[in-house]
Amino acid sequence: MNVEELTGHQFDTEYKCHCYVYKAYKLSAYLVNLSIFINRTNIFKQKIIDKDS
Repeated sequence: MNVEELTGHQFDTEYKCHCYVYKAYKLSAYLVNLSIFINRTNIFKQKIIDKDS
């Protein structure tokens, strides 16, 4: 195994790790935004229900 193969493999592994981290980060950000949106929607529904009664 020469140096180029070693660094190429190392780079490939690091790139894959970064890719997974990036996907996990995007997914967590999406879930946080989704939960905030759901909370706002529930608060909005609650206000409408309070007005009706």
